Amino acid sequence: MSAKKSTSKEISHNPMKQRVFNTPRILRHTPLILLTAILTSCATGRIDPTDPVGENAKQIDGIMRLSGYMATAVGIFVAIAVVVVIVKFREKPDDDPDELPKQIHGNRKAELTWTVIPVLLLVFLAVVTIPAVFDLSGKSDGRTIQVEGQQWWWQFSYDVDEDGIHDIVTANEIVIPVGEEINLDIRSNDVIHSFWIPQLNGKKDAVPGRVHHWRISSPVPGIFYGECVEFCGLSHANMQMRAVVLERDDYEAWVQEQLTPATIP
Repeated sequence: MSAKKSTSKEISHNPMKQRVFNTPRILRHTPLILLTAILTSCATGRIDPTDPVGENAKQIDGIMRLSGYMATAVGIFVAIAVVVVIVKFREKPDDDPDELPKQIHGNRKAELTWTVIPVLLLVFLAVVTIPAVFDLSGKSDGRTIQVEGQQWWWQFSYDVDEDGIHDIVTANEIVIPVGEEINLDIRSNDVIHSFWIPQLNGKKDAVPGRVHHWRISSPVPGIFYGECVEFCGLSHANMQMRAVVLERDDYEAWVQEQLTPATIP
C-alpha cells in the first residue's frame, strides 16, 4: 500500500509525467485534406469568374485580384509575426517555472501600427473601388435589352426599332453583337433573383418593383454562361442562362430571322 501511495504522489507532483502527446485527428488527415483542396481547385466548369472577357468583368477582376494580393501580404506578415513571437518568447529549458514573465500593459507604437496600416489599406481600396461601382452602374449609348427574372427562367425582350414595343422575346438566352456595350434593364416578376454572367460583368439583383441598370459586352464572339445567384425557390438551380455573342452580320441575320413570322405546321 505504501509503495502504491508513493507512486501516486510522485505522479501527482510531476506534471511532466502526466502529459500524453497524441497527434490531433485533423493533423493525421492533413494530407487527405490538402489533396482534396488541390483536386477541387483544378475543377473546371462552364462558369468561370477567374477568366473575364468583357471590359466590365476585367475591371471587377482587377479590383478583386488587387484586394486578394493585399490580403495575402497581410496574412503572410501576420503569420511571420506569430512565428517570431512563438520562437522568441518560448519557454527556455533553464527558465524558472515559478518566475512570471515581465508583465506589460499595452504598447502604444504597436497598437498604432496595427490600427493605422489596415485603415490606410481600406482607404486605398475604397479609392479604387468606389469610382468603379459608379462606372459599372452607368448606362452606355448602345441598345437596351429588358431582362426579367421569372420562377424559374430568364426572359429577354428586345425593342429592335426603339418604338417601345418588344419585337423579340427569348428565354434563357440573350443574343448580342460583338464589340457593342449592351444596356440591361433588370427586373423581377415574382421574387428577388440575381443576374450573373461572370465573364461579361458582375452580379446585379432583380428586385420586384424596381429596375436595375447593368451593362454587358464582349470583344470576341462566343457563348458565355451564367445563372441566378439568389435562392429564389425550389428550381433555383435550374435558373441558368447563356449569352451568345455573334459577329455583327450574324447578329443582324439573327434579328431578321426572329422578326420573320413563324411558320405554322
